Amino acid sequence: MKYFVVLFVLLVSCGPQKRYQRLVTKYPWLVETDTVIIRDTIIKEKRVVVPEYRDSFIIEHDTIIETEKLIIQKFKDRFKVIVKQDTLMVKDTAFVEVKVPGKIVHTKEVNWIYILLSFILGTISVLLISRKI
Repeated sequence: MKYFVVLFVLLVSCGPQKRYQRLVTKYPWLVETDTVIIRDTIIKEKRVVVPEYRDSFIIEHDTIIETEKLIIQKFKDRFKVIVKQDTLMVKDTAFVEVKVPGKIVHTKEVNWIYILLSFILGTISVLLISRKI
């Protein structure tokens, strides 16, 4: 018989979400909604590959040119300049604001003065009662 009662209670009982929905439908002022603004930043990185660039020019006087990004080749009276491939990183920042409905939760402040006074009065009354006996 007791197994039947336990089984009946388990089958009839509902989950916490259903109980919450019943509570909210019965007392709708317990849940207030307000608009919450969520601010977020989105950063996009983009790789831009700069292709190799070739050019040639004539220098009348003897010259030596050395750089990290250039390769210079001399062929008779002509110089050939090759610019090495390079990669640039471009960052784009976008600020996004999204309005989302949120719940307002009201919390009650505990009045510690009343708790302290009731504790002191309780302690005094217990001491007075224990002395009379």
